Amino acid sequence: MSSPSKIAKILVQRVNSIGEIEATKTACETFWKDSPCPILDQHNIRFVGVGFDSRFVKPFVEEGYFAGELYVDPEMECYKALQFQRFSFFDMMKKLLCKTWTDANNKSKSMGIKGDLKGDGFQNGGALIVDKNGKLLLEYRQEDAAEMIKAEDILKALKIKQ
Repeated sequence: MSSPSKIAKILVQRVNSIGEIEATKTACETFWKDSPCPILDQHNIRFVGVGFDSRFVKPFVEEGYFAGELYVDPEMECYKALQFQRFSFFDMMKKLLCKTWTDANNKSKSMGIKGDLKGDGFQNGGALIVDKNGKLLLEYRQEDAAEMIKAEDILKALKIKQ
């Protein structure tokens, strides 16, 4: 079973422009079947994020950390279906001391990105790039919380030339 089909029927809740979670639930499959997000309209692309911790949605929106459509999956059904990695306490302690993490932390601070170490820092995420027919174009699995998908990889999967 492909990654998009694993999460297609999972219901998530949309976050509005002021960081409030809407009551209506949306199936993940609408992310690749419905109309494109205006921000990426010239390439007919929607930019959708699914998080799991509703306590941090409002500050996340207010600080402008994500420019696309944002949804919340409080039961973490998408993360479980996709089998995204979860750290143990000991994994986290080892990683906090490595250069990758200190570099990422310093970069975040230099960009004015705030962090408070609250919430579930043990859960890693990832990214799926899915065409409007549900075909997987790129799957990225975060192996370390300090990692991010590379913009070049996204553009390549979307066949967008810089």
